[in-house]
Amino acid sequence: MLLFGLLACVIHAQSNALYAIAEIDFCELSEAHNIIPGVEITATCHLLYSYGNFADDSCMVTNYSTSFDVAVAIEGNLHEEVLSWQDDGSLATSLTTTPVKFDSSGYKTIRVFVNGEELYRSKLRVIPGWVTLLPIVALFTVAIISKQVLLALPVGVLVGCWLKQKDFNPFNALWRTFDVYFVESLGSVDHAFVICFTLFLSGIIAVANKSGGTQGLANIFLQYITNSYTAMWVVYLEGLAIFFDDYADTLICGNTLKMYTDMNRISREKFAFLVDATAAPIASVAPISSWIGYELGLISEYYTEVYGEQTGDTDAYITFMKTLGFRFYPWLMLIFMMMTIASRRDFGPMLKAERRTRISGKLIRPGSGTGKELEIDPELDPKPEVKEKELYYWEIAGVPILIVVFGTFIGMIATGSWASNESGDGKSIKKYIQ
Repeated sequence: MLLFGLLACVIHAQSNALYAIAEIDFCELSEAHNIIPGVEITATCHLLYSYGNFADDSCMVTNYSTSFDVAVAIEGNLHEEVLSWQDDGSLATSLTTTPVKFDSSGYKTIRVFVNGEELYRSKLRVIPGWVTLLPIVALFTVAIISKQVLLALPVGVLVGCWLKQKDFNPFNALWRTFDVYFVESLGSVDHAFVICFTLFLSGIIAVANKSGGTQGLANIFLQYITNSYTAMWVVYLEGLAIFFDDYADTLICGNTLKMYTDMNRISREKFAFLVDATAAPIASVAPISSWIGYELGLISEYYTEVYGEQTGDTDAYITFMKTLGFRFYPWLMLIFMMMTIASRRDFGPMLKAERRTRISGKLIRPGSGTGKELEIDPELDPKPEVKEKELYYWEIAGVPILIVVFGTFIGMIATGSWASNESGDGKSIKKYIQ
């Protein structure tokens, strides 16, 4: 945004014939228009030049110099830089300030001076930190009222996008929610990997179900599952065994063990809790998992690179290992599950659900709107000819699942090895995992 027009000319030091007139095009921030205290930001200012030659024109300013002295002041934080002529006869078109952060909320001013003249002024808003909780509050409120997660999640994204918009414009927020966040998420390579992995793994489970493989696998476990107590322990232990990925944990455990819990009158609510509470918690604390790459990226970007020299924590993986003892939710959830299974005690709505299933045999709460699909689920039943001849072979399900488990583990090591070789970090298990 140009506020004050043109600035003084600068002449080419070698020829003394070429001159340039500059103007500030715009300044952009590394973060959104609205930030919170304590978050570091940088400002990148872009300049436009009009070049000329004294032989053809005359510069309308009398105080010539051979460079632009640019100063960017952000609420008392000053960044100065000299833009000189380059070898090809041009000038730098942008400059980025050093990181700054604010300790209080309110409006902050950005001012740009070139050769002592103020050519640009803008403002950014620093909002209180508690405001960042509003997307979560909105998400849970809509989820509780509507009981529809697919409605609540976009609402949470919309509120978060609204908080980032300049002047809190709700129409821009609505537009950006779809044309930026949804579109870019759908086009993300990492998201595509997750979607493909989930689809392929679901396909494996579906084929195993239709071919009788899941039932064959069930027949093996059947000798160990004698009642609801042993059934819950099998769910828990299998969930811990598939520690490398929470999606694989949920799909494999959910589909292979559902029939056992149904036979032993364990409510679907309790079964869902058992499966879910062993998926993310164990994956988040496992030294080798699909989570670790993303976690190490965050630790490196926001901790070791910023505070590593001060704290001595310069290695992201070692820092990750140090934090395992302080991951209270995963550990407490895993311990809580062990305690509830071992004591055979439930609480609140879960106790009500378990009593309903044990007494009436109803796996799903009446009126939930999902009972018929979950209880019958005919699409995943074995084919009629398989059921008629009892062609239940565990290898049909066991072999693909083992390939997924070991293939994922080997793939993580292989891709880590390639990345280590390309970056020249050397060969070590730690580098391969990173």
